[in-house]
Amino acid sequence: MARLRILMIGTYPIASAHHGGQKRTRAIKEAYEAAGFEVRYVAVFRRGNYPRSGSDDLIVTESTEQLMDIHPHLGDVYCGEAIWTDEVVRPRLAAIIHSFKPDAIEIEQVYGYLGLKPLLTSLTMSPKLIYSSHNIEYAMKRHILEQAEQFDDEAVAQVAAIEQAERELAAVADVVVAVSPADAKTLAGFGAKRVVLARNGINPLKPNPPDVSYWQHHFARQQVGRFGLFVASYHPPNWEGFLEYVSDRVGFVPPESRIVIAGGVGRYFKQSLTQRRPVDRTFWRRVEAVGELSEARLQGLIASASAILLPIASGGGSNLKTAEALISGRAVVGTEAAFRAFEEFASYPGVYIAKTPEAFRAATIDALSVEPVRRSIEQQVAIEAVVLWPACLRPLVSALKEDL
Repeated sequence: MARLRILMIGTYPIASAHHGGQKRTRAIKEAYEAAGFEVRYVAVFRRGNYPRSGSDDLIVTESTEQLMDIHPHLGDVYCGEAIWTDEVVRPRLAAIIHSFKPDAIEIEQVYGYLGLKPLLTSLTMSPKLIYSSHNIEYAMKRHILEQAEQFDDEAVAQVAAIEQAERELAAVADVVVAVSPADAKTLAGFGAKRVVLARNGINPLKPNPPDVSYWQHHFARQQVGRFGLFVASYHPPNWEGFLEYVSDRVGFVPPESRIVIAGGVGRYFKQSLTQRRPVDRTFWRRVEAVGELSEARLQGLIASASAILLPIASGGGSNLKTAEALISGRAVVGTEAAFRAFEEFASYPGVYIAKTPEAFRAATIDALSVEPVRRSIEQQVAIEAVVLWPACLRPLVSALKEDL
């Protein structure tokens, strides 16, 4: 029996995975390969945004980059459209499709469909389609643009185009993948015939002793006893959630404790809280931004933390960081939105669910002041059975074996 050939298309490379979309996409590719499928992944992206890429990945030309410079929050839209409009990207992707002859094409998030649809029409090809939805994108995009005060005529038109594409792709795809029950319901409402729930997950955490030791010495030198860790990419909802639930006024953090910010989101705070105001100086006495880290160094940091903070204020889908926090064994302080699709663990020991910013800050103080009640072995096994990638993606792999 011939192996199922799947061509995956996204707007970011996965050779080095840092943000949630990259991690989920790479996990899906690896799950397909483990199931015996023949898989190729093509990213259409801007070189300056990602230092590493794969051999099939396609870099957009200057004309697309100019659009991204004007509207940086629409970059994924322009990369998706470039599949059809970019004079370099279009023939190269067409050549990959012709040579690979995929049985199915999987679109990671909706943006690739904007250009793929006319390309497939021009090639007179109609492979099966898999829509791998990470979120309800048009709603998230509209929120980001409104918060950035960039909701001009171009943004309005593009958000409408994203919504139309999401609704159409959900209706025509042979399989639609959702990350949460709420998203699955929305996608079914768009007309999806076959919706598979495959929640976000995480790989096992295996911190190396030298990386744990590095952070222990780092904080010992600063006489920091306990710290809460916030890990996030440079994505507007991430710093918006932090400012809403934690705030830039962090005098509530005990003097011997810290909040540590890891990942690209730290750039926002360094740019906006420049110590020109007294509140900024207080912020940086209680907060440390350690930047983007290697996976090994990040795992060492997670293992050293007293609590993981999940100040997620908006958005759909489910959050990889919640899976990571749960499997870490650390105390977890999260919003109700952070536990979307992980509700069954909300009552576990050491888990704090905060409905208001005041409750979030109080829970953070508690998590940094007392030793949490440790979860039982049975509880930790139950978490692993849900949040590790093989378990999360098993329904998707099974669905493709049955339906394709």
